[in-house]
Amino acid sequence: MGPHLGSLSDELLLMVLEEVRRASPWSLLSMCLTAHRFCRLATSLIYQQVSIPSRQLQDNDDKTLLEERFYNFEANVVAYARHITVCCLLNWFLFSNLLSRMQHLETVTWHFWDSPFPSIVKKVLRKQCPNVKLYIENLSIGYRTDDEDVQTADLNLLKSLVGIQNIHAVKVVINYEHPVSMRWLKDALISSKNLEVLHLSPPRNHDGRIEWRNDDLGQYDLCVEEGERLESLTELVYESRSFYATKLIPVSFFNWSKIRHLELRGHILRHYVHFLQTQEVYFHTLVLESIASSAYLQAGNKFLDEFLNHLHGLKRLALVTPLDQIPIDTIALHGDTLRSLSIRFIRRSVDPYSILVNIPPYEVQQIDSLNTSCPHISSLALDIGIADFMPYDILTAISRFPHLTTIRLYFRFAATGTYFGHNYCPTTAGNKNIPHVYTDRLTVRHIFSYISTHKVGCRLEQLEVMMGDFPRSLARVGMGPRDPERPNILFICHEDSNGSIVVRDDVTDHEDVGWNRYFDMQRLATQPGQTWPENLEEIMAAEEEADRIMKGIDMLDDDTESLFGEP
Repeated sequence: MGPHLGSLSDELLLMVLEEVRRASPWSLLSMCLTAHRFCRLATSLIYQQVSIPSRQLQDNDDKTLLEERFYNFEANVVAYARHITVCCLLNWFLFSNLLSRMQHLETVTWHFWDSPFPSIVKKVLRKQCPNVKLYIENLSIGYRTDDEDVQTADLNLLKSLVGIQNIHAVKVVINYEHPVSMRWLKDALISSKNLEVLHLSPPRNHDGRIEWRNDDLGQYDLCVEEGERLESLTELVYESRSFYATKLIPVSFFNWSKIRHLELRGHILRHYVHFLQTQEVYFHTLVLESIASSAYLQAGNKFLDEFLNHLHGLKRLALVTPLDQIPIDTIALHGDTLRSLSIRFIRRSVDPYSILVNIPPYEVQQIDSLNTSCPHISSLALDIGIADFMPYDILTAISRFPHLTTIRLYFRFAATGTYFGHNYCPTTAGNKNIPHVYTDRLTVRHIFSYISTHKVGCRLEQLEVMMGDFPRSLARVGMGPRDPERPNILFICHEDSNGSIVVRDDVTDHEDVGWNRYFDMQRLATQPGQTWPENLEEIMAAEEEADRIMKGIDMLDDDTESLFGEP
């Protein structure tokens, strides 16, 4: 592929234009007019969604210089912007002036919390932009502290949000549950009469795990009083680490008949599930994670089964369940509408709750039954067990979903004790090589190729695989991993525009040194990494050689056609 025009120097581009002018002056004029139209149309698209940088709106005594420097930016924002994001300190007077002049503005997403919400912006939204939706995101209520200045700053911030009718979404990370802060947060929510989206979550570290040191401290119920209710909510994401149901937000705080998107995370939220079984609800999306405790081991997931049987018309269902398999017949009740399904069991590397029960993944017959009963599924996430060999029968069954385009597989290995393989014996197991990130990428690529080859209906667009079941940060574990262990790396595989299979991952440059053996490329020179199947590198080398031979034959056919012409 040759260089594109954007990579050419001005001198070369000028030479190209000179040749065009000599050949056809009118063509050069047409190019100029077309380029101008492209620029105008592209500008309208580029500025539809804008994050306002601080350098564009700041104090400057030389107003003429300010207007000259930022005229184009402001003019384009005013004319075209539909969605803007604020994530840094701005000159709020200039910003509010810009806000009042915007012609097509639909949403403002607010990420800046180093100071209270500006009163001048609040006034403009209320009086001049009443239909603009305000999204409150990344709002973090401070760590538990005796510092009065920190607490005062948090309270002032929450007070500044009270009474903003434009608020349609609030996403809060609660780092501590000081009663006064919780009361002001509740007041801000209740005063937002148009609030549609509410996310309440505890803080997490970079592994995605909850910071447990503040367990069960504070006022988890938001100080909700009888009669207080959020009437307009359509999406609720609620995670609680409390041990006691009395510390949950009262179920009466939500108008369940309007909620269409529900995500519940935490053992104690099983009380919400029991309550919802008695209500008439109309969820389109349901995500339930770890909502049972060890006391439920004997009963299993029966209460989950009963809840799913009570519902109808789900489009997306995601379950992270620690106890037993969800019957396919239960999922089949939503077969006519279900488009996205994710069912997996607890993984110690990514889940903040510690119940680990070794439940077998679905087998081929169950997956085929799922395919028959839920034929419209386009996104699927499942556990997959591996003992001595790659379970090609499972992969083949997955490939038969006609509308499936996105797959996520969570590996569970017999060698690490997360999967019970029939007739698996650790002492006689054949594949004893130590895992390595390089060979894991090869395995993911092989799985993508295999499923794509056998795929029925829509082609596979993306495969995601998580092999590891061990935390990335070993400092939190206090012990090193065993040889068969892997960190919880997420591999993402797809086919690029040239038809080549590409594997990406979320590996960083600052991984824990305890995982050096997994990332060290020099180790492969003396010790091969683990692949599935064990001779995968030989198989892939043979496939590449076969591809080269076929391409050579195709080129020979093309040369023959050019010699003898078309028949």
